[in-house]
Amino acid sequence: MSEVFDRTHKRILESGKKLFIEKGYERTNLRELSRAAGVTTGSFYKHFKSKEEIFSALVEPVLSGFNKLYNESSDVYYEEMDREHLSKMWELSYDTVVQFMDFIYSYFDEFKLLLQCADGTSYSNFLDGLVKQEVESSYKVMEIMKSKGLKVKDIRIEEFHMLIHSYYSCLFEVVFHDMDKEQALLYVRTIVDFFTAGWKTIFLGI
Repeated sequence: MSEVFDRTHKRILESGKKLFIEKGYERTNLRELSRAAGVTTGSFYKHFKSKEEIFSALVEPVLSGFNKLYNESSDVYYEEMDREHLSKMWELSYDTVVQFMDFIYSYFDEFKLLLQCADGTSYSNFLDGLVKQEVESSYKVMEIMKSKGLKVKDIRIEEFHMLIHSYYSCLFEVVFHDMDKEQALLYVRTIVDFFTAGWKTIFLGI
């Protein structure tokens, strides 16, 4: 690809991001997107087939990195499942959550797209999908613990869904309210303490 093509491609992406954040995906049309990028509609189609393809190009690399981080943190729960470590199973590691926050603030605009601007795209269920994944993962952990003879309180899947949804909703408030990172890290400390105590009470009776 030529340098001109690459510069135009990047400019279209930057214009798309700006308009999607300002207006949302549904209210952004190709004509104004092309105009903002300084290209004709015909030139636009040499780079992207649709505006959703732009949206995907903006968020897919971030989703890939986020899923990798999520999977790495989830692996910790499968490493040790004996009685000695039972009380730690439901603790929310502050360091782990800080890693998530670091990632979010590295791609703040992209998370704003996913959380606030994705209506009309296949990414509009980002948060619900994340919650579903977490519920499934947590239930798998619980079943493994039960198979090892460990005593864990049962909880209905609907309750589990609500609790996990509330947890991620709290974390993503930093995006919804455009918090600066320093303020967000103070906020996260409170959230971690609150949910750690809650998980222990619900599952372990501590």
